[in-house]
Amino acid sequence: MITTEYTTAQVAKACGVGKMFLLRLVWSSKLPEVRVVTFGAMKFRFWSEQDLMRATVLVAGLRAEKRLKGKAGMGRTEAAR
Repeated sequence: MITTEYTTAQVAKACGVGKMFLLRLVWSSKLPEVRVVTFGAMKFRFWSEQDLMRATVLVAGLRAEKRLKGKAGMGRTEAAR
């Protein structure tokens, strides 16, 4: 069985975010750690299809949450006027 693996940069591009943002999600445990291969001092993360889908869903949820917060804030400001 052949499985497709993606780099962090490819997953970030597919999610529409930066590579560092995606890594921060991993470091903060919002996304589980993916397969890491170390070559000398360099670390490479390899993301499976399942990891890609998990990241896409999480980023979409964070975007929706941010949009809802922004709209709620705008409604209160306009109501105060």
